[in-house]
Amino acid sequence: MLRQSVDSVVCIAVTTTEWFYNCSTGFYVDNHGTVLTVAHIFDELEGSITRISVVSSDGGPGRSYRVARERGAFGLLLEPTSGSVASTPMPIASSYDLGEPIAAIGYPDNVLQSPQLAITTGTLATAVELAPGTWILLVDARVYLGNSGGPVLNAEGAVIGIVESVGLVDEFGYADPFTYVLDITGQSFP
Repeated sequence: MLRQSVDSVVCIAVTTTEWFYNCSTGFYVDNHGTVLTVAHIFDELEGSITRISVVSSDGGPGRSYRVARERGAFGLLLEPTSGSVASTPMPIASSYDLGEPIAAIGYPDNVLQSPQLAITTGTLATAVELAPGTWILLVDARVYLGNSGGPVLNAEGAVIGIVESVGLVDEFGYADPFTYVLDITGQSFP
């Protein structure tokens, strides 16, 4: 199950008017190549983006993408600029349990010429309600800069969250729960 999940994770690189900026991770959410990532990775680049490239885990050439839809502060959907890309969507979980084993997958601090996929494991440590109806997951798997937008998977290989940020302590990371993924993609609960 993890192999299929790895094949669905992509490296996202952005070129701007000022510089080449390789920024993050994402994953396929449909069979046409639509990629989900987090919106914050584009916040400081808005207006200066000249190209968004998506590189699959097989290291093939980057495909040109564009922003398809932004959903609030959390998510961003990217779509191929021409045609569709054969892709296998990540399965989305219908629930999560505190203490369950997890894996975080992403492209930490990478360069487009040689993206290096990393998988870290741990447990779902806790879920914190930041405001009424707004939750964040704390995972005790190490996540790095560049992992933002990558999936957090349960033992079955289904997405329970999407990496939002590096934790205040090296051994932790923050993730938006799967319910945000469903809202962003317009999917219903499995």
